[in-house]
Amino acid sequence: MSATSTWIVLTVSLRRSLPMALLATEMSRLRINPHRGLQDESIMPNYLAELPHFLAFLGMGLLLLGVFWSLYTLVTPYDEIVLIKAGNSSAAVILAGAVLGFAIPVGVAMAKSGTVMQLAQWGAVSLIVQFAAYLILRLLHRELHDAIQQDRLSVALWGATLSLGAGIINAGAQLA
Repeated sequence: MSATSTWIVLTVSLRRSLPMALLATEMSRLRINPHRGLQDESIMPNYLAELPHFLAFLGMGLLLLGVFWSLYTLVTPYDEIVLIKAGNSSAAVILAGAVLGFAIPVGVAMAKSGTVMQLAQWGAVSLIVQFAAYLILRLLHRELHDAIQQDRLSVALWGATLSLGAGIINAGAQLA
């Protein structure tokens, strides 16, 4: 039975059993979607009601990213932005790897957290994991900073891979 014929059958049966005022109320509440058939608006979720929740989580995510960016650029002895503007690909690659390695678990935390405070806590965990990955990288490659300033892309790719790997494992652990 098509959506239109369902509408007609429903209208005829409602007219026989309901007063006109109640029929008008019921008919205004019911809608036909050509892809999904007859739908009841009273059971459809109101997505805009979630807008404050969305904005709170988005704001916290951006704040966490800003804190990570600030701390990461403070820890490194070179100015990533200056190097990137000068055409240093290695600085861009290692910074991108670190940011993505942080953002991936924060994104998972957004999906799993029930409150903004839980998101902030998972963000702090993600920050610690990324700085641990950076520390390991520094211990394994003592000349990391010189290599980045000299634009040695192989070192930057290795560092970015370590940061992304740590972020993906962190995100997976949150889902466990």
